[in-house]
Amino acid sequence: MSRRYLGDTLARARVLYGDALTTSFAQGGSWSVTTSTGRLAGLLTGEVDQTSPRPRIVDITAVGYPAASP
Repeated sequence: MSRRYLGDTLARARVLYGDALTTSFAQGGSWSVTTSTGRLAGLLTGEVDQTSPRPRIVDITAVGYPAASP
């Protein structure tokens, strides 16, 4: 299965992250998920309760992940 993320629907993100995914109406629609090494967060194209058009992921930010060493 291919993983795209940017442009994916909120429904697809729910399949990937399950109950770890949280959403908010902040900034017109945002999402976040906490993993064992940090947190991913971002913006959606619309508010989380929209069904048509369905919200899509347009921004991903990684928070708290360790920096890669050279």
